[in-house]
Amino acid sequence: MANREFNRHHLSSLCGDMDAESFNALVQDIRDQGQLEPIDVVADEVLDGWHRYRACRILEIEPKTRDLPEESDLAAHVLGKNAHRRHLTAEQRAAVVMLAAEWMPAHRPAAKEKGDTVSPLSNDAAAARAGVSKRTVQRVKAQIQAGHGEALATGSETLRSLAAKARKAAAAEGREDAGNAKGDQRQERSKVAELRKEVAFLKTEIEKRDARIAELLEEVERLTLERDELTEEGEPRGVNANLTPPQGSRALVARWLVAHDAAMLRSASSFADSVHAPEDIVAQARLVVLERHMEAGDVDSPRGWVLAITKSVGLQVVRKRDRRSKLRGAALPDDADLLGTGDEDVFQQWPDQNREQVLEVARGLPDALREMVDDVLIDGLDNDEIAKRRGITRSAVRRRRKRAIEAIQRRLPAHSSPRGRPCVA
Repeated sequence: MANREFNRHHLSSLCGDMDAESFNALVQDIRDQGQLEPIDVVADEVLDGWHRYRACRILEIEPKTRDLPEESDLAAHVLGKNAHRRHLTAEQRAAVVMLAAEWMPAHRPAAKEKGDTVSPLSNDAAAARAGVSKRTVQRVKAQIQAGHGEALATGSETLRSLAAKARKAAAAEGREDAGNAKGDQRQERSKVAELRKEVAFLKTEIEKRDARIAELLEEVERLTLERDELTEEGEPRGVNANLTPPQGSRALVARWLVAHDAAMLRSASSFADSVHAPEDIVAQARLVVLERHMEAGDVDSPRGWVLAITKSVGLQVVRKRDRRSKLRGAALPDDADLLGTGDEDVFQQWPDQNREQVLEVARGLPDALREMVDDVLIDGLDNDEIAKRRGITRSAVRRRRKRAIEAIQRRLPAHSSPRGRPCVA
């Protein structure tokens, strides 16, 4: 066998491969009758007859070859050899012609004569060479641009199968987009629900904090009076001025607050804004200092301790301010929904003959709502009076009133509600 070996030419691979059964039949035919048709080669590449070349290699016989000039029309040669041999479909022929035309400008040797140039075929020329309609050429060209040219040429795909896959992919993408949209909506609703819960929690914490601040302000006033009684014109009354009150006492930390008031204001000014003045921050810091008076016995530097607490309070103010700025842009319920401003006097609008029925229904409500009904219908208190009696804010009173009204309306028959409003029994 000759030592010359060949690779497969790109144009030869466009027509695909034989199936195993056909190739085995070819090997047996060459074994029985020998190689009847030569293999066309260009340089060291097989342009036509790749399967004959493989069969000869398997049978270990020297293949018969025929050299073709490189400047010949290789695409036309491949198409002419394979069109009748493999019964190529119209789509395959069109794909082979156009892929070969795209290959030639990039790989064909440069022309030696002036004006001898090669360019891709027009649709009309490709249709004429492949023996197909111009419409088929246009459809095949679109699939080649989509990257399916070789699949069409080898017959592994058809225009119909590629169109079906495209429709299936588009439908799947549409379903995925719809699913993503629904998922985004669920996430947004969940986010809004979480923000609502957080706002309700923060409002409750603010109410608790306000109540605690009120208690501590009263304590500050009491300690201020105590300090005034212990001092007269800046000196301790009846005792040596150098004596120090017992460590850990409220009187001691009260003196520290007075002595370092100016320093606390300077420290608080760096955390102040349009809502929280330095005086407000210092007031909160004083409350904290008084709450922690038992730590005074372990303090080495009263000034440093007081200023450290002031700074801590200021940082809390900054963090709360940042948190409010983030929540401000979120989708939250409006004040009317939270406070129930539309039904403030609805308790008074039930007819007198139904008030006993309302009070009877109220006995089954939670304690906070039942007390609200009693305060309004029995004692005739307004919001300010209820807030003072129950130790809560006016906004809390309004919310409880609204919840009580809604709970009673759900339990009363429709004819018993004020203004003829329908109620759920």
